[in-house]
Amino acid sequence: MNRLPQFVLVAACLVPTFAAAREGIATWNLGWLMDKAVHTRWVQACSAINWKTEDELKAAQQPAPDALKGLPYCDVHDGIDYRIKPKCKAVIGMALQSRPSKADSADGKCRVAPDLADWTQYERKLAVLRETFQAMDKDGVTLVGLQEVSNEAAVKTILPPGWEVITSASQAGAPAIPQQVGVAWKEGSPVPRNFRLFNELSAIGSRPLRPGLQFTRDVSGKPTDFLVVHMKAGCRSVPINNPSKDSEKEACPVLAEQVVVLERWIDDRVGKDFVVLGDFNRTLLREMEQYPRADPKRFGANMPDQVVAMATEWNDDTPKGSLIQVVPHKKKNAEGKLIAGDYFCSQTTGIDHVILSATLAQRVRGSKTLEMLQVSYRLEGKSLPTDKDTVPPSDHCARFVRL
Repeated sequence: MNRLPQFVLVAACLVPTFAAAREGIATWNLGWLMDKAVHTRWVQACSAINWKTEDELKAAQQPAPDALKGLPYCDVHDGIDYRIKPKCKAVIGMALQSRPSKADSADGKCRVAPDLADWTQYERKLAVLRETFQAMDKDGVTLVGLQEVSNEAAVKTILPPGWEVITSASQAGAPAIPQQVGVAWKEGSPVPRNFRLFNELSAIGSRPLRPGLQFTRDVSGKPTDFLVVHMKAGCRSVPINNPSKDSEKEACPVLAEQVVVLERWIDDRVGKDFVVLGDFNRTLLREMEQYPRADPKRFGANMPDQVVAMATEWNDDTPKGSLIQVVPHKKKNAEGKLIAGDYFCSQTTGIDHVILSATLAQRVRGSKTLEMLQVSYRLEGKSLPTDKDTVPPSDHCARFVRL
């Protein structure tokens, strides 16, 4: 077997398998996943402007070409490990945003992965994701909510045999953006139906945001509403109505509007079973620890400028019976050690979630404790070495709960 580049990570090492009857429901942000056609258009469009970012073009008083519309930013795959990107930006400034050359960057350390504008390198990224998907399949995961995918064709390049996929990109009225959401499911498991674009999450602010994807699927024989989301980034932990940094002041008001929109979706399903899963870009478990009980007086029926937190706003029990459960993340194994995924998923710990309606949580819990489990990357059948030269194929890990 040829050794893959250092940024490539392979099969997932999962925690011990539960009873087969308890299927796995996962969420996974795939890190700007593209198929070859989109990748080719991206390389051509960015090469034509020497891989400059929109900020660089604006500074040079140059308009962004139409060819960039609906494509990832030109610095998405720049060969820089997300864990050291802030430090590198301080060292080499805006040169960080340009494409990596054959030589190393100015300090010789920031470019730690091959240039993924090269399709050969990108195919290796796909190989990693494909093998990880296969490992989840074998361990009983039957449905995966997906984020940061361009379309169905991109996802099909990494699906195991016998899996299907639908993304928001193929739904009528989908925004022309490079980061879509979707759902993949295993044949033989309950089939999702009644797909609908939840564009209310996208039509907020000055530019289209990521939409949601809604569908119905049976869980333990009962119809259950699902919603896959990828919420506005940049307002992870601060009170939503009290941002401090400039970036938070831009992001938090937009997120507040999304919170209110999604609360309506939840409130419309009082007493019904539902699942909301995805990348929430918000530390929901921290919010639930801070406000462990439903508080209609504080969180009920707020306007966007009054929204303090996300999960507690949804868990206000207004109207009565609209309670939710954010499935807690498992942090340590029986020996007290960090479990699979903690090292390479450290940047995104606590923002990828599966949320259940209280009615569904009660129905599927049984004698088991519901908990989110992480997926660890491996290289050539071995645990991935935890060194600074190893970069994962996405800055998120797949996380799943067994229902």
